[in-house]
Amino acid sequence: MTYQVFNLNADFGWCSDSYSDKGSRPENEDSCQVAVRDDMLCLVLADGVGGNGNGRLAADTVTDTILEHFRYCTFNKPTSNIILEAIEEANKNVVALQTEDCHLQATCVTLWIEKTADGYKAVWAHVGDSRLYFYKNKILISVTKDHSLKELWKDKADILDLDISKNVIWQAIGENNGVKPDIGEAFIKKDEKAEFFICSDGIWENISPKRLNFYMKLSKTPYSFIARVKDYVASNKKASGDNNTGIALFFGRFKNEYSFDEER
Repeated sequence: MTYQVFNLNADFGWCSDSYSDKGSRPENEDSCQVAVRDDMLCLVLADGVGGNGNGRLAADTVTDTILEHFRYCTFNKPTSNIILEAIEEANKNVVALQTEDCHLQATCVTLWIEKTADGYKAVWAHVGDSRLYFYKNKILISVTKDHSLKELWKDKADILDLDISKNVIWQAIGENNGVKPDIGEAFIKKDEKAEFFICSDGIWENISPKRLNFYMKLSKTPYSFIARVKDYVASNKKASGDNNTGIALFFGRFKNEYSFDEER
């Protein structure tokens, strides 16, 4: 599965590509979607938990809810507030699907892009351990911190003699008492080289930030970056390889679809 979305014939625009693969699992319980509204863009990825396909139901509910909110909401308040409302609605919708025998949950990362007078503003929010990376000035950084015990206790594990080798999350969409997303923002000026990458744990557990940084440096387009990530994960995943899903977003000058293969 892949989505290719682009904004062409502009002085400065963006181009996005994505993929989702079930790995060696029987079902793909990841979901990713991209939507455009006027000069705005919404990317969302969710990694479902539930088993027997129920994780996919949770993930699809999250991505569908957030995209619907993006498409039909009124932008009469800060974008960060609107994103938080979308995630709250997604949480309620997932909780409504839960039963005594099936506690559906999903992680979530969503990135909203809006055009400004001198470039673009990016606003994001996340819940769980799916990640958002930001590549700028040839440096890739993770702008999200996992809502996991491993991240929470990593500086104290040795002192407290804790075994946190597994990435157990402490917060996900589908909490009865609501969720508290982390939120952030960045600005991309015209002619500024910047890229974003959203991914599920099936990618970041298999490929190091150093290698992702290298692939960003090599790739002229999101298409070539996604191809490199997909091929590497496919060739290195373990027998129990997880679902792996990613969305890449590149900013630059694009005259037409053929310019994607030219030097940026």
